[in-house]
Amino acid sequence: MATLEREWAEVAELWRTSLEQRRTVQQHLMEALAGKAVDVALALLSPEIYTQMVFDSDWSPERYERWVHDTVSAAAGI
Repeated sequence: MATLEREWAEVAELWRTSLEQRRTVQQHLMEALAGKAVDVALALLSPEIYTQMVFDSDWSPERYERWVHDTVSAAAGI
């Protein structure tokens, strides 16, 4: 019985290690995506882009807002 308990303890430890490794990979992925999304948002949310799209290209503010939302979401992988 002690052998089985040790084996289960080893399996549980391997499971925890695997979960921690997966969490680390996912965290790095989210940080990379967030960094990219920040760069995209910074460009898209500039006053110059808003002016160009809404006033110069006759987009409605709602269309601009949807475009920014969709583009930043895509950049973030959402």
